[in-house]
Amino acid sequence: MQDCSTAGCNNPAVGHGKNWRKCRSCLNEYQRNWQRQNKARRTIVRFKITEGEYVEQLEDQYGRCANPSCLTHWRDTAFKRLVWDNERRKLLCVPCNKARGLLQDDPLRLRGLADYVEGTQTANPMSLSKVLGEPISIDRPAG
Repeated sequence: MQDCSTAGCNNPAVGHGKNWRKCRSCLNEYQRNWQRQNKARRTIVRFKITEGEYVEQLEDQYGRCANPSCLTHWRDTAFKRLVWDNERRKLLCVPCNKARGLLQDDPLRLRGLADYVEGTQTANPMSLSKVLGEPISIDRPAG
């Protein structure tokens, strides 16, 4: 078995091939560094923006989520980054971006969910008829 190819490390190597002759701890460190260095690059390549545009937007938002109700700083997120909203050309934290996507960018759903979370929403058939544009009848079982 060969030794780790990292300078100064004499642990046994775990990988195959010339690029993977590293011990487990050196391999883990190499992968962590690679991910750290390429995190911003993946966003930039995926959304066809320059690194300068990403950094400029991050500075314009003071490193915070574009959602005015959130304003989470990128250092406080689990992923240590903000994600690019290509439609609005802003940066959002991951939870805000996921919520926006799951609620299909529908302002009515977003407001309704906010009311629900605050406990202010009541089942009002009249509000549903305004949304749907037709009267709603609720049949109650006789009892």
